[in-house]
Amino acid sequence: MNLFDTPLPWDAALAILDEKGLLPTHLSSRELREEFGTDLMARSLFSARTTKANVLQEYRTQLAELLDGATNIATARAKVQDLLDGLGYDAERGGFPGDTAVPPADSGSLRDLASNERVDLVLQTNMRQVANAAFRESGQSDYALHAFPAYELVRIYPRSVPRGMKRDRQGALAEDPGKAWPDRWEKVGGVFHDGRMIARKDDPIWDQLGASAEFSDGLDAPFPPFAFSSGYGWREVPRAEAVALGVITEETDIQGSRASMNEGVKAAAKFDPDFLRAVRADLDTELQGDVLALGDSPNAAYLRRAIGK
Repeated sequence: MNLFDTPLPWDAALAILDEKGLLPTHLSSRELREEFGTDLMARSLFSARTTKANVLQEYRTQLAELLDGATNIATARAKVQDLLDGLGYDAERGGFPGDTAVPPADSGSLRDLASNERVDLVLQTNMRQVANAAFRESGQSDYALHAFPAYELVRIYPRSVPRGMKRDRQGALAEDPGKAWPDRWEKVGGVFHDGRMIARKDDPIWDQLGASAEFSDGLDAPFPPFAFSSGYGWREVPRAEAVALGVITEETDIQGSRASMNEGVKAAAKFDPDFLRAVRADLDTELQGDVLALGDSPNAAYLRRAIGK
C-alpha cells in the first residue's frame, strides 16, 4: 500500500518551499483571500496578522529543517518563539512595536502569534502543504498516472475531536452535523466507492474539497490537508483496485496536471500600500516616489519576478 504519511519526496518539497515568496501582512486569512485572491496565497509563505518578513523567513528556515529531518516541531517552535520575543511581540498590545492595524489577541490563544498552538499550526500546515504538493507532482508522470490513477482520502493523523464531532457540556463527544469529511465529500459531488472516498487523480473534486468559498476553514489547494488542522491525507490507489471498485475502467486514461505552484505569480501585482510599507521595512527594498525599488536579496528577487520587473 502506497500511503503518504510522511513528507516525500524531500527534494521536491524543499524546492516548492524555496519558491514561495514571503508575504508579511496585517490582514486576517479571510481578508487576504478577499484582497489578493487564492492564487497569491498559494504561492506565498504567510501567517495571518504577521507583519515581519524576518519571522516568515524563520518559519521557512525551520520548515526546511523539518522537511530535511534536521529538527523537530518542539525545537522549531522554540526558535520561532525566541525570535518573536526578541522582536518585542506582544499579543495583548496588538503585535509588534509600531503595528497599528493588528488587533489585540488573548495571550495563549490561536490568534497569539507566539502561542504553542499557533506556531505548531503554521509549521504543520505549511510542512504538509509543500510535502503534499511534491507528492502530487511525483504522481503526475505517465507511469504513476497509469499504475496509480486515483487517490483515496483517508485518516492519517489521529485527532482527539475529529471533524464532525464536538464536545458537549459534559465533555463527551457528540456529533457536529455537516462537518465530517464524508459530509464535505458529498457536498462537493464526490462519489463513494464501497463507502470509501476515492476519485481519479484528474477529478475536479480535489480542487473543490479545500475551497474556502465552500468551507470557511478551506486552504484553497488541490492537495491535502485541504483544511486547517485536518488529519486526513491521500493514499494512492493501484489501478487494479480502482478498476475493481468502479472508479475507472480498464481503458481509462488519466490526464495529469504538472502546473507549478508558482505559475502565474503576477497576481502579486495587487500589493496594497500597507504591504509595500512592510516589504520596504523588512526586505531589501526602498520606495522611490511611487516606485518600489528592489535590491538583490532572495525575497526582493521574488517580488521582482512577481510584479514583472
